[in-house]
Amino acid sequence: MAWHEDCFHSIVGKAVSTIKNVLIVDDEKLFLKSVTDGLKPFEKKNKFRTLTAANGREALQILESQEVTLLITDLRMPEMDGISLISRVHNDYPSVPVIVMTAFGSPEIERQVKELGILHYLEKPIGFDEFRDHILNELSQKKKGRIEGVTLASFLQLLWMEKATCTLTVKSPSDTGILTIRNGELINAEIDEEQGIEAALSILAWPDTSIEMEDTINSNNLAFLMSIEELLLESFRRQDEENNAPSIEYEDFEAKSSIDSLDDGGRAQTPARGKAKEGEKRTKIEAKEERMNVQKLKQSIETLKENLGGGLLATDIFGSADMQSIAGFNSNPAACALFGQIILSTNRALKESGFPILGRYCLFDLVDGKMVVLIPMGDYIWGMLIDGKQAQLGLLLNIALPKAIAAFEDAITS
Repeated sequence: MAWHEDCFHSIVGKAVSTIKNVLIVDDEKLFLKSVTDGLKPFEKKNKFRTLTAANGREALQILESQEVTLLITDLRMPEMDGISLISRVHNDYPSVPVIVMTAFGSPEIERQVKELGILHYLEKPIGFDEFRDHILNELSQKKKGRIEGVTLASFLQLLWMEKATCTLTVKSPSDTGILTIRNGELINAEIDEEQGIEAALSILAWPDTSIEMEDTINSNNLAFLMSIEELLLESFRRQDEENNAPSIEYEDFEAKSSIDSLDDGGRAQTPARGKAKEGEKRTKIEAKEERMNVQKLKQSIETLKENLGGGLLATDIFGSADMQSIAGFNSNPAACALFGQIILSTNRALKESGFPILGRYCLFDLVDGKMVVLIPMGDYIWGMLIDGKQAQLGLLLNIALPKAIAAFEDAITS
């Protein structure tokens, strides 16, 4: 059942109470009734009571009149959905922790929802025991509140994930900007007289922002500007440069197309840009080669080729600072620069979200059955482009990758 005004306005004042309020927001009446009835036997012992709302608007009415200890919300609801509710809670009630429920779950949704600082992600149908245990466990914790300052980048990822259409008003202490999103993609950005991608990137760079969301947009004729993923990647790249992150040469398309030959080790040979700069690059590459056993790297690549056969399309082992290839097969310097950016930006985003950084490898599933595997290891990264139609995933994960990682470690330590 939903809580109406005559129910929650009967409790007024700011008196401190030992009874905690758990607010569950869902438009399925049977679900609300079943969980409310199921939680009744646990309320007295654990000193809480269950409040319910049928949508985000009803939930905000309760939040305005009562102190809520824990909010559990579905994402898809009428009148005001879960995304709009999370946005308002982030701005107006930053200390209230949030658990998200959805029937449209996936590992990608789970990962990105957690980046918002949300406590847990529950995929429907939810077993009552699991649902109850999440609530009781959270209520038993010494509360530090939900992670404050959910980043605009993380919220944009959630909008992209839900394919939302909305207008965001983003405010910093000194500026106000507008982002227009249609079907989860950016179609316009405005700051005063500035519009377009540069305006969006400026907004993403603002610190200490608040976000207001409207579920409508001003015009349906606005053109697609950029995917949110591309926008965030470019934003992270610029922030890395501004923060003096390890030097990365982000090559432009002209630089990428200027490769004219490969040496015996698969390293890219680029046209000279002045004797001093070319000599400096050679010195850096030679220094890297001295710090690791290049011959063992080349042997590792040959072993990988034997294990994957025609499934290995290209591979490079390169430095994580300057993105220069040390050993490779069908070497692609442009890919080295791109995937180095991805590793750096991903680890940065994970750290900012309070997550562990990447482990021994990460795998990207591409269209047409292709896969990219990246193995970060200290100052080096091993990247591979693989044809999944010719190299089975089981072979890759259980045989080829463990061998490659072991050989990579051996080449570095020796």
